[in-house]
Amino acid sequence: MPTMGSGRGQADFNDKTRRLLAQRAAFRCSNPRCGALTIGPGIGSEDVTDTGTAAHIFAAAERGPRGPGGLSDAERSHISNGIWLCASCGRLVDANSGDAFSGSLLRSWKDLHEHRTRLEQGGQSQPFGWVQTLEVVSHYILMPGMLRLSRLNLLFGMNNSGKTKLLHLLRSLSSPHLLMDFPVDLSCAITWFDPELRKALVDVRGRWLEYRVDDRRVALPPRPYRVLSFGPEAYKERFFPLKSPSIQGIAKFLGVDRWTARTVIVNMPALLPDVMSEVAFYGDDVKVSYREGVIGGKELGQVAVWFYALAVFAELQARAEPTILVLDEPFVFLHPAAQRHVLELFESATWTFQVILAEHSLTAYERRHHGWSATVLVPEGERQSRISQEDADLESIGGG
Repeated sequence: MPTMGSGRGQADFNDKTRRLLAQRAAFRCSNPRCGALTIGPGIGSEDVTDTGTAAHIFAAAERGPRGPGGLSDAERSHISNGIWLCASCGRLVDANSGDAFSGSLLRSWKDLHEHRTRLEQGGQSQPFGWVQTLEVVSHYILMPGMLRLSRLNLLFGMNNSGKTKLLHLLRSLSSPHLLMDFPVDLSCAITWFDPELRKALVDVRGRWLEYRVDDRRVALPPRPYRVLSFGPEAYKERFFPLKSPSIQGIAKFLGVDRWTARTVIVNMPALLPDVMSEVAFYGDDVKVSYREGVIGGKELGQVAVWFYALAVFAELQARAEPTILVLDEPFVFLHPAAQRHVLELFESATWTFQVILAEHSLTAYERRHHGWSATVLVPEGERQSRISQEDADLESIGGG
């Protein structure tokens, strides 16, 4: 069956890629509102009916739906640019040049579906949730717009562009004080899966705050997910003064007690088997033994341990509740080699939490086609910024 989104283009998927997309999706449509089974028995005793399609996220042909997305032919024909859909949803996402279904949205669908399938196959009974969108309805700094989230997200914006305010909106369901500390008029909408699609509206008018969940007014909103947030002050004040990792140091950095920190440290080798072989305790000090050839640890300095701790902490939390790890300006103190290592750490397919890296520079921009969805806050006028996930805006801040 030909792939969707291009007719027959110069970057079509081969049979192996199509088969892998179908198998990784368990032959079910990746549209979270559909999930239809795309394979089953045919009319004859040995016949099979296949109604699925390997759809392109960015088009195989130059003029196809959503365009080429700045990708080469090889990148557009790679499995990372594909999503498995039923025939009906394949036609839907490509209608009207694909304008209603962005590349970041389709990546989010793919990540969500493969993640759910992985958990189902493994028989894990952990709570599942996924934040799909954050819509700014009205705000004094941010213009109305939509942020679509996938598993891995890059958020770019210069100082005072509204990055922190946008992240405050994301935390508004569980931390209303972030909106009420400086009362102003604002409104936003958040959608998530648990696993059904849910929607919450947050409306602030001065000292008055109202929540609506699925169009019903509620006094207290649910907490569908936990946001673990770390900013520059944490990196500078909490771990840089320390010469080597310790239980107390990691506890302070993560904002937890010593016993929780010890649990995180003990689980590092199991959750990072390709990085670490073991950890040992000498009083309060922690000694980490790395696998041979691992770029990290001694080669990048002990600072790598803190990011390993963040990933393991978020993963352990995700086993109890859906979790988003937000790192604001995490690369400000890191060497470029360490920056690449941190990005590759979070790109591991084994993690079950979502990640948002908020940066003012383009350090990680080149990696947006390796599973990262990129968003930029574009200055508009003197005091407001526009949320954009368009390639043109992303290329403009990269210098072309």
